[in-house]
Amino acid sequence: MTLHPPKQTYAHKCGVILDALSRRLANINQAHTQHTATCLLGIPMVLIGTDAERGLWCFRLDLAGYVVKFHAAVAG
Repeated sequence: MTLHPPKQTYAHKCGVILDALSRRLANINQAHTQHTATCLLGIPMVLIGTDAERGLWCFRLDLAGYVVKFHAAVAG
């Protein structure tokens, strides 16, 4: 059973993993492109977040449900 992010936070007392959130949003975007009336509801987006185990991540979501994961790093 897949829980939505707010329900998962309240049920399990922990935050949502950014990887799971990006996949869920990509699935919703892909579902909105199936019908012409809701095609405009799909939006491309970039999610940037941090994970305690893996560090900084950047996810790019496409309208077709395609998710690209980048490892974020800074040099300067």
